[in-house]
Amino acid sequence: MCKNGSQAACEQLGTVPKVPGPPGPGPVMPPGTGKVPVTGETGEPEKDTKDRCEDYYEKCVEAGGDTRPGRVYGQSICGTCMAYCKVHGFWPEAIYTWNQVRVPCPGI
Repeated sequence: MCKNGSQAACEQLGTVPKVPGPPGPGPVMPPGTGKVPVTGETGEPEKDTKDRCEDYYEKCVEAGGDTRPGRVYGQSICGTCMAYCKVHGFWPEAIYTWNQVRVPCPGI
């Protein structure tokens, strides 16, 4: 709204409030994942995402990642990577620990 309340004055000064445009594109997934992650009403990941993450988790454990510390106290690197995967829909190449050290996620 213009300070003096006149719509015509606002238009002359070029101060007409802009109407927001349509929203931009949604999140973009990395190549190879095939789709945008979607969660159901419960907040749980879709079954195929959950299955894919569990497969990577098993590979991570087989690689010894369950004995390495993760991002939070009491969690292994496999648990941290699994949590990331369930939220984002893909197994990360690496994660950052609480002290900002980049640690690879085993299992890829």
